[in-house]
Amino acid sequence: MDTVTSANEDDVIVHDANDPNPETAFTLTHLTNVATLHHTPIGVLRPVRQPVYDALIAEQLKRAEIEQRRGDLCALLASSETWTTT
Repeated sequence: MDTVTSANEDDVIVHDANDPNPETAFTLTHLTNVATLHHTPIGVLRPVRQPVYDALIAEQLKRAEIEQRRGDLCALLASSETWTTT
């Protein structure tokens, strides 16, 4: 379909990038004509807001320090829980 008219407008899908269902966004990613790259959907197909990895790790470390207290490497190495390998 090249032009939307009143006769074919019911065949047009209007994509809502904020739809919580990822089905339409996923389908759009497969509409590319690989040979020519014509009519390739580009842009934000589905913005997903999630915490970034480093923020999650920082929070996990902060909780571990609170729950288990901050570790002391020197005390660990000088403790009786060490061994020698050959």
